[in-house]
Amino acid sequence: MQKVMFAKVELWLVSLLAVLGLIAMMVFGAQVLKAERYKKAGPVAQTARSVAQLPALVSNVLGEDKAIRIFGEDRFAGRPAGWTFPNGKPNPPLPGYVLLSRYDADILRNKIELVRLGAFNNLHEWVQNAAAELTDVRRPSTLANYNNWDNAHFRQLHPVLMPNGDIITKDHYSPMFRLDACTRRLWTQDAIMFHHSTEMDADGNLWAPAVTEPSAVEGVPDDFRDDTVVQVSHDGDILFQRSIVQLLIDNGLSMTMFSNDHYYPDPLHLNDVEPVLADGPYWKRGDVFLNLRNLSMVMLYRPSTDSIVWSKTGPWTSQHDVDIVDDHRIRVYNNDVQDRGGKPVYDGYSDIVTYDFATDSVTREMVDVFEREKIMTFHAGLHTDLPGGVTMIEDSRDARFMIVSADGKVLADFLNRSADGHIYQLGWSRYIEQDYGDRVLAAVTKVDCNE
Repeated sequence: MQKVMFAKVELWLVSLLAVLGLIAMMVFGAQVLKAERYKKAGPVAQTARSVAQLPALVSNVLGEDKAIRIFGEDRFAGRPAGWTFPNGKPNPPLPGYVLLSRYDADILRNKIELVRLGAFNNLHEWVQNAAAELTDVRRPSTLANYNNWDNAHFRQLHPVLMPNGDIITKDHYSPMFRLDACTRRLWTQDAIMFHHSTEMDADGNLWAPAVTEPSAVEGVPDDFRDDTVVQVSHDGDILFQRSIVQLLIDNGLSMTMFSNDHYYPDPLHLNDVEPVLADGPYWKRGDVFLNLRNLSMVMLYRPSTDSIVWSKTGPWTSQHDVDIVDDHRIRVYNNDVQDRGGKPVYDGYSDIVTYDFATDSVTREMVDVFEREKIMTFHAGLHTDLPGGVTMIEDSRDARFMIVSADGKVLADFLNRSADGHIYQLGWSRYIEQDYGDRVLAAVTKVDCNE
């Protein structure tokens, strides 16, 4: 053995092996790239990609799983977990509830909690067994990350609470589920992969972004995200769907997504579908506002006529969460961040922008709050108007959830820190009005989850 290990080797043989190794590396890399770009890449390319993923898989198994933690936890060193009240507990108590979706490291999965704002206590929770429920669903997507389809990584994203205590939930690029008050699955809609927000319209149907696969857009490869708006009934049936990419093309706006010398697989990044619940001077019941992050555009779309009623690019940048304030104003969570090829570039801090259709004007009421609290939301971000001029803010970057008074005071602050000291992701929470939450509680108390 020693003779073999220390035997002399000709220089030409070493050089030949080095060249062959370099060629093999180049061929291997080309196959991995081919598998990433093309759905029908063949078994060789698919095998190469699986081999390339082995180091990450081993790291996840043997090392710390940081996928569900936030970046830069040291920003909150010394901050306690859970709810804190910088200005004393609100008095009188805040009305209503919060449907809080968060990763709970104590149970190693996401859960949803119904929290009463007056006492800030958890009254009911839903903990989904996603791993079991995802075993029998279709997996046709090239965009879904199936590595996240387990209990440790599946997020119950922007859940909708039904009056009887059922929950409508999903993750990014996943099926949509309806779960009962005991978190038992009632139905699954897996004909299309949903992502980002879920909102209920005036008729009790649900609207959410999704992706059409394979895309019918001419000339695009398999990695193209053909963002589609979808309406789903409360029974899980798809009632309406429309590719927003194709809508823009049909309206002569393809240049907003495609150029001659640069291809981008996610040109729109549709992240919010906000249904219009009542007629107004600038919109009609049944319309939907669409938030197109990567175009920095908000659009008003009318499904009944398949028409773009209105659109505006800026003054928001990379924005999220369009809310309707009244019959002539909308409010937008303005991330105000750009990707210029390196670190995120902010124009100050994120903020909330109100646009008035009647005056074609913009106001920013919470600039001081966002600056004081150093809110710089790179992705996601939610806000909701509560009674009395109070605003609820979810800063997704920092897994921080705040309730702010009309004069800018932080009334309540939730940080999703676990007992292990780490801070874990939130899953897009939702304000529940007092009467609605009371009805839900009355319903769930009658349910026997041991049956």
